[in-house]
Amino acid sequence: MTPDEWDACTEPQRMLQFLRESGGVSDRKLRLFAVASFRRGGWSDAHPAIRDMLGVAERFADGAAGDKERGAACAALAPLMRRAANPEPLPYAAAGAAHLGARKGQAAARAAWHAANLLRARVGRAGGDWAGAARVEEAAQAAILRDVVGPFRPVILDPSWLTPAVLSLALASYDERILPLGHLDPLRLAVLADALEEVGCADEGIIGHLRSPGPHVRGCHVVDLVLGRQ
Repeated sequence: MTPDEWDACTEPQRMLQFLRESGGVSDRKLRLFAVASFRRGGWSDAHPAIRDMLGVAERFADGAAGDKERGAACAALAPLMRRAANPEPLPYAAAGAAHLGARKGQAAARAAWHAANLLRARVGRAGGDWAGAARVEEAAQAAILRDVVGPFRPVILDPSWLTPAVLSLALASYDERILPLGHLDPLRLAVLADALEEVGCADEGIIGHLRSPGPHVRGCHVVDLVLGRQ
């Protein structure tokens, strides 16, 4: 996949396949993409156990939740997993959420792939213009994946730009989200862009991304870059 193809791609499965083959993304970012996808699909409000699992999965990705907490969250999903006759695909959402916390093998990559496919399948259940609705959802997920992974070209921050004020604004942008979708607050991101400009950053890829409509989610590559997260 070329840089232009990456920027224009509206097929998240194709992008995930490329990332898997190139090894160009961390498990953390794959998990955060998967969580953002589940949140976009409305799963975070579908059942308290799923909402709690997604929160645990985010904290696990950032090293703030351990196996004990993940195990408790997974156990709370068990009743949903047994409701195979449920006409809504809640058990499948629960299964995908449970995968988000797994440590071994290609768990993070499977979670991301599962999230992309599940959301597409959920659109298919809605009827109507399935193909058109699926394209809209796929394009939205592709945009989220680009927000998390970033562009092909290297994005470089001058260490002198990382002032206490900039770091504080980036951390607040990461922590103070708009729930239940989990989007980063565009106003906070715009203030972060202003602060970076004030310390000398003129990189349009950085400033322009922060001021773009997004949506931006946890794992946003510019916020991660400021915070030193991969």
